[in-house]
Order: sequence, then C-alpha cells, then structure tokens
Amino acid sequence: MLIYCLQSIFEIVQERQTSGTTWLGARLLLFYLRFNIRSIMKGCYPTKPERADDWLINEMLRAVSSLLKVH
Repeated sequence: MLIYCLQSIFEIVQERQTSGTTWLGARLLLFYLRFNIRSIMKGCYPTKPERADDWLINEMLRAVSSLLKVH
C-alpha cells in the first residue's frame, strides 16, 4: 500500500514538470505585469480611478513578486 502511494505521488510530480519555454513565457508575462500593473488597474476603473489605490496595486505587486521567487 505504501509503495503504491509513493508511486502515485511520484507520477503526479512528474506530470507537473513544465517545459523551459512555458517557464520563460510565464516569467516574461509576470515581469510585464509587474511593471505595467498601475496603468492596467487605472484602465479597469475609468470612471473612478481612485478605486485602483496604492494598497490594491501594492498587494498585486507583492503577489507577483512572490510568484517570481525561485523555489
């Protein structure tokens, strides 16, 4: 039973491997978002741009920064 569980976990880990191209594309997208998030958010609230306040933008930047860390 234990061997079967370990084998299943190993198969799941193998399935989650991504190609280098996918990894690079994701990183480039995150960098783009990091440097353009302020203007993107202001565009989401054209009638009330104050809703895209500094707190919201900083939280989004924090989330993007945590995704860019190498695990």
